[in-house]
Amino acid sequence: IYALLQGIGALPAPCFNDVLKCQPPPGVVRCCGSYPKIMNILKPTAQFDVYKTIKPGHVNAKGLTPLGKVAIREMMKLGMIMDVDHMSERSMRETFGIAESVPGGYPLVMGHNGVRGRNSNERAAPADLVRRLVKLGGMMGAGTAHTNATDFVSNYLRTWREIQEGAKEAGLKDASGLLGLGTDANGFERLPHRGSSADPFGPDKKVTVPGDAWNHPPAQLTCTGSDKISVRSARIGCLDIQHTDNLGAIVGAACNGRTTCSYKAPTEAEYRRMGVQAATRTFCTQAMEIVYRCGPDVRPGADSRSFYASFFRESGITTKQKKPNGKEWDYIVEGGVSHYGLMPEFLHEVKQENATVYQNVMSSADAFVRMWKKVESVRGAVRP
Repeated sequence: IYALLQGIGALPAPCFNDVLKCQPPPGVVRCCGSYPKIMNILKPTAQFDVYKTIKPGHVNAKGLTPLGKVAIREMMKLGMIMDVDHMSERSMRETFGIAESVPGGYPLVMGHNGVRGRNSNERAAPADLVRRLVKLGGMMGAGTAHTNATDFVSNYLRTWREIQEGAKEAGLKDASGLLGLGTDANGFERLPHRGSSADPFGPDKKVTVPGDAWNHPPAQLTCTGSDKISVRSARIGCLDIQHTDNLGAIVGAACNGRTTCSYKAPTEAEYRRMGVQAATRTFCTQAMEIVYRCGPDVRPGADSRSFYASFFRESGITTKQKKPNGKEWDYIVEGGVSHYGLMPEFLHEVKQENATVYQNVMSSADAFVRMWKKVESVRGAVRP
């Protein structure tokens, strides 16, 4: 943020509070009265520079508070299944110590994680704790946020090795199901997507046609090489109050899959006939904005038909998931998991990558039931 504001400080503004640095015209933002105060507040401190030198996995120095230790034991007495993923490493280790003090061991969960690697941070699980988790009768979920089938399988197998080591140390003959699917996607994380871990699309491009857009030349959308247009959104109306996409599907139908596209803004009468509603007001001239990317062709095609033929044949599912408006969700066209109803498609792709990983994931529900039964059997032995 500090670096961003430094750049903003060079933008023109009618501020001239420093006659040496800010002589008019035109003045710049950094010469406005409140700018130096804001920058002084946001300027990184010496402590921040020290923080940047701390090695991954050793950031949080604090562990459980005395009240936190009481809370852990009380939750165990109630038979609650605790996910330790978002604890600091010290808190996590202290929680493991409490769980191991319960006769028979109290199962814990790492619900959406992977084993810590060379460049990981404290969020990732230390290998020794993964093994101790298995000995306690707990479970782990391999993270799915912002991943694809290939990377998911790679992360799964890396973590699976530690699960197997823990099972061997605990004398377990069968560890299948102990590493399941980590459903850690939320408003801050992307759901699983297709393809490689690198985004196959370039950055968003934006084309804006000014007010009374239908009286201006068409918007020009252009990609190079083999890349094709993929319309992300489009708006028409008074853009300062028309904040949401109201024209994207129509522009996409005209331009998606093409290398170049010339799209003429419809008149108000024309877009209303197409069922489009736009926010307008008196004395407002309606503009049009189109946001698109260049990359693989996202239109339904042979890739999608081939995938779904295999998916339907093996899964026994006979219809695609539906949007409320009746539009089909297509795992290939949408670029991955658009909502949790498409997790079966993602798992089908995982199966194509590695059938053993798929079978382990599919047996994790049984493992969860066994873990829950153990929780119920040992919670009465939790000491204050």
